[in-house]
Amino acid sequence: MNLKNIENSTLNICYVESQTDPNEFKYFFDNIINLRQEMSQFINLTVVAKTVKDENLKELRKRVRSVSIYSSIDQNSFLDNLKDIELGIIVSTDQFAILDPSIFFVANGIAVLCHENSGDSKLSSSKIFQYKTKQDFSDKLSAIINNKDLLKDYFDNLDEVTPQFVEECVKEDDINKNLFSNNLLSGRTR
Repeated sequence: MNLKNIENSTLNICYVESQTDPNEFKYFFDNIINLRQEMSQFINLTVVAKTVKDENLKELRKRVRSVSIYSSIDQNSFLDNLKDIELGIIVSTDQFAILDPSIFFVANGIAVLCHENSGDSKLSSSKIFQYKTKQDFSDKLSAIINNKDLLKDYFDNLDEVTPQFVEECVKEDDINKNLFSNNLLSGRTR
């Protein structure tokens, strides 16, 4: 892989732990740990999770440029740092649901890398942001690290973001509803 584009660059990514599947963090952790060091050293990682084992945190700190841990997306310090996040990571393969973190990311102008079979993949048709396997995850994340201009492709290919879609996803969530209305439906992203 050509590393010329990332000499002085970093990618700020965020993983939000699923409330339904405790194994998702392990999948995410394994993927980050298995990235080539020449790629992972350019990652500033934000993890929103209630339980991160000390040994996992120690290993992550060895692999990536920086790690920040938050207990929830409602935590004020996380919300204050949200403006710096460039890519959200979703590891769920639930094909029938679009997870709240994806809605939260997209509503805040943050592209989402997700499994191609997940409901989250319906938000954007950009294949750059849909992975099939652990190797494909690594390849796609490496490509984005190497060329952050690819982040624009996610929003150029938004599919399902219509007023009706927003209403369905955020029926009882006024915060995300307002973010969708103000940012995406008006055509404004980062």
